[in-house]
Amino acid sequence: MSEVKDPIAQRTLKAGDSAIVVTIGKPEEDEGDYRCWYSLDTGQNRKQSYAIGADSLQALQLAMIKINADLLALGEELGVPVTWLDDTPGGGFVA
Repeated sequence: MSEVKDPIAQRTLKAGDSAIVVTIGKPEEDEGDYRCWYSLDTGQNRKQSYAIGADSLQALQLAMIKINADLLALGEELGVPVTWLDDTPGGGFVA
């Protein structure tokens, strides 16, 4: 799987003793819409996905919503919540 190209933001989260790195790519035009790629890297596995919006800002907002859902699911899979800074579940991403 290739890296997210043109990364614009990155955040390191934790799940127990494990680090999870979230990388968000620059939204790119895609046949009149915009696509925003992101990845979640646990060190052992990496999930790469994207969100599509009518403009670049909507694509970025939708990617952050999807990241939140993916992090909540990952926490359930790992059996510990994914947290950031003050141990807030969800890694600081909006639902």
